[in-house]
Amino acid sequence: MADLTISRFRARFPEFSAAPDEMVQIAMDDARPLVNKRRFGATFEQGWANLAAAFLLSMTQASGDDGSGEGGTASTLPVTQQTAGKVSFQTAAPANTSGDEFDAWLSTSTYGLRYLALRKLAGMGAMVVPGFRGGCCGGF
Repeated sequence: MADLTISRFRARFPEFSAAPDEMVQIAMDDARPLVNKRRFGATFEQGWANLAAAFLLSMTQASGDDGSGEGGTASTLPVTQQTAGKVSFQTAAPANTSGDEFDAWLSTSTYGLRYLALRKLAGMGAMVVPGFRGGCCGGF
């Protein structure tokens, strides 16, 4: 399994084709330490790429550019109310799907939701308790 590169990232997410290479690289560099290769296993690159895409989306939104080359910011929040006359809409706060308030921002984009799903599938992995030999009640 090859490490994620800018060209592999763009092949996976062509919607970021207008984002500068430096910005894509920064998002990938920021995401990499947060995705454990052993824990994610076969889905490592997918998890890394989706977390980087979530970072990149938040970076482009903060700069007022959605990466499409069109100049505007695409909304990632769900629309909960629409009005035909006088064109208005209302958005809700993102649902926290992971149980951790620090992950709430990830649920505001498809990329973040994919990352959270992959992380959940990866699980905690096996836990080893030193000195435990199995059985019940400490060997009684």
